[in-house]
Amino acid sequence: MPDRGSYAQVAANDDGAPEPASSRGRRRTSGLGAAALCLVLVALVLGAQSMEAGPDETGSTVRVLLLKDAPEQGADDPYHAALAARLAGPGSALQLDYQALQHVAYDDDATAAALSAALLEDPPCDSVVVTSHRACVGLGRALPLLEPEPEQRWGAVQRAFVVGAHTAAEAEARLRLPSVPAGGAPRAAALLPTIAAAAAEGGTRALLRAQVAGRADSLAPQLRAVSDDPALAVREVAAYRMAPVPTAELEQTFRQLGTEPDQSPCWVVVFSPLRLQELSEVMGASLQESSRQVRWAAIGPTSASAMEAAGLEVHAVAAAPSAEGVADAIAAARADGRGA
Repeated sequence: MPDRGSYAQVAANDDGAPEPASSRGRRRTSGLGAAALCLVLVALVLGAQSMEAGPDETGSTVRVLLLKDAPEQGADDPYHAALAARLAGPGSALQLDYQALQHVAYDDDATAAALSAALLEDPPCDSVVVTSHRACVGLGRALPLLEPEPEQRWGAVQRAFVVGAHTAAEAEARLRLPSVPAGGAPRAAALLPTIAAAAAEGGTRALLRAQVAGRADSLAPQLRAVSDDPALAVREVAAYRMAPVPTAELEQTFRQLGTEPDQSPCWVVVFSPLRLQELSEVMGASLQESSRQVRWAAIGPTSASAMEAAGLEVHAVAAAPSAEGVADAIAAARADGRGA
């Protein structure tokens, strides 16, 4: 497996050992005889445990490749937790890897120019909206190009509305702005009530929204719909962009998924029709050839239909679009023999 993204291995081994039988009547047994008796008992116990083991407890390594970005450093990994709980058993292990289909790219000069223009508009921006680590990095790289002195870079900006504790820490460290976290679920929409309340109190009149280039922002119209201030301004700045991974990188990943005689096929999970399209565009005809040595899983029926239309055999479909849903689907497929 390529050492990309997040790699984790979980193993559970038998830790119970039978106690050697001993009694007064056996004290004259020779050391060799006692050792042989112990070996027989151990074999019987392990054999009984093997017969009771389920399909996921066969002593093999279950390999899973997720076609998505790895979790940010320090963030929880729900997929690792769910897959390990359902696929790792006595004597078996989980090998988990991530393969992004796009790389993050930064254009510091372009971001700095857009940032400068947004900050100079009237009314001045008083708040920044940051919903990802990538946006923090993009702004942090561009700011020194505007002003060498950190205290003078933001002008009238007083705060950063952020999503998630990790992004909040990044905003304070990289942007040197006090963070106002979203309440509820860690999504951009969760910021709407917080921003609307700040606008109603007169503390927010113009927002600078840092986001990925080339993607329509849904936050601005949603914010205007919930805010009582019709003059609330939202200015968008492209803090980063996404670029396809090189074809050679993906081909190498799939080549290394090839199975040895003592290995089970690797499970590859597709998370959306768009991700499948990106994969097909990069790999082309080689995707069909590579698909023979893997087992395909889909995050839901829509992705499964797109995969089948692309000529891929889908072995597992998550009933719910979640880490638990993916883990349950793969576990059920292996139990039915579809992962052999």
